[in-house]
Amino acid sequence: MSRQLETSSNGRPNCLIIDPTPLLRVYEFITRPPEDLNPSPTCEVPQPDETATEMKHLYAKLHILRDDFDVLKKKIDFIEEWRLNLEYDVSKQHQKNLEEIGQYFMAIEQRIEEALSKYDADKLGMIDYALESAGGKIVSTPDTVPYPASISWDFGYFRLFTPSPASQIIQAGTLPGQCFAFHGSTGKIRIRLAEKIQITSVTLEHSPFRLLSDFTSCPKTFAVLGVEQPGGEEHIELGQFVFQNHTPLQNFNIEKSLNQTFQIVDLYILDNYGKEEYTCVYRFRVHGIIADNDNSTTKVQ
Repeated sequence: MSRQLETSSNGRPNCLIIDPTPLLRVYEFITRPPEDLNPSPTCEVPQPDETATEMKHLYAKLHILRDDFDVLKKKIDFIEEWRLNLEYDVSKQHQKNLEEIGQYFMAIEQRIEEALSKYDADKLGMIDYALESAGGKIVSTPDTVPYPASISWDFGYFRLFTPSPASQIIQAGTLPGQCFAFHGSTGKIRIRLAEKIQITSVTLEHSPFRLLSDFTSCPKTFAVLGVEQPGGEEHIELGQFVFQNHTPLQNFNIEKSLNQTFQIVDLYILDNYGKEEYTCVYRFRVHGIIADNDNSTTKVQ
């Protein structure tokens, strides 16, 4: 509504004029018949039957959601159980692997200990019946001339060289120079063993090649003979062998099965690796089965 003010000569309003139009509109609204008061179509109130139907639909959807939730929970429980089982299997397999690794290293350690023990037992772990300290003895060196050793005495006007002893080949030392040296490339050494045995193998050992500047004096081909009677010349050849120059310690099996026992053995050096002046034999071993008094064998040594 608009208001108009009339003022007097002194500036004060004389009266207030009000626009009646808004009041008339309110009166018309109040005095309007009831049929004109129907609600707008956009504001329809749902009937009770429609509400019940919608509630049923909502309940059905909630029931479906609950079932889906139960299924999902079962799947989660299954996955959790599978995870726990997997962790257990992995842990068990890990423990098994650790045990296997531990057993593997224990086996390696045992092999190392056995190898060291074998090395301590004269590198082969077999009894050497030719070993001098065990009772072996050099009988003779027929047709073999010892070569002067490096040990000498200087007497001013002349120097005396001593030959290396043949017993050197039945002793444990194999350092350079600890050998029996003889003139030429062929030689023979007769050995009396500590026991009467059936010979199963022999071992020839040279000084380590990395310690030598020249290994041409090393024996190459050699033969082993068993002497039937002490002091006799009747013998049986047990084998002829080749000493390869790739490793200083080599064992050779006696292939012939004679079932005979010997206490005297001949070692024949047939040639060397090219040294014409002399040959050096460092160590020779004899292994076998010891015999009883009735000439029968008892155990492998």
